[in-house]
Amino acid sequence: MKQTLWCFTLAAIGVLAMLTQLDRQSRYQSDLAELVPENMRYFAQYHSAEAALSRGDGAAALTEARTLVARRPIPAGHLRLLASAQLLNEENGAGTATLQLAGQRGWRDTPTQFALLSFAEAQRDGTQMARRYFAIWVQQENREALKPWAKIVFANPDALAEATRLLNAQGRWQRSFVHFGLRELAPEHAAQFLAGYNPA
Repeated sequence: MKQTLWCFTLAAIGVLAMLTQLDRQSRYQSDLAELVPENMRYFAQYHSAEAALSRGDGAAALTEARTLVARRPIPAGHLRLLASAQLLNEENGAGTATLQLAGQRGWRDTPTQFALLSFAEAQRDGTQMARRYFAIWVQQENREALKPWAKIVFANPDALAEATRLLNAQGRWQRSFVHFGLRELAPEHAAQFLAGYNPA
């Protein structure tokens, strides 16, 4: 009896270890997420929420995203998915607040910063447009995706003023932007920026 119980315990531990590893592997292979039991999803839960959003299933997306944040509340990307689910369900106030929290927490989470850039553009909030634009720009690998935004962002006078203020602070990324980033702006916006730029 004891031997049988011991074998059963070892087998159960082995299954749990395998499922835990499967959950971790789902970070890199999203198709594995559906193989992880619902109550053991941590990394896989992200893909469940993302899939529900992609389907446009508002109720499921909200349930999955809330579960995701309850299980792993720290990553900004998880809050972004919750915000998207809330907005899909027309919970606009909650979605906006959640998205802003995600942005504060995840300056290096590019999809979150793009979501906030789009939101700021829709609100015509030039100050936030400039801040989110630069939050993405400093991550070099994301500059190609950012190129179409340059003319949109800097056409806003408040964004141009905030950009000038931020770039006059003088630092490594600021100098890099002046040398390489200005070429993405429309010529008239670049000229306006340079008129207010005062390098130390």
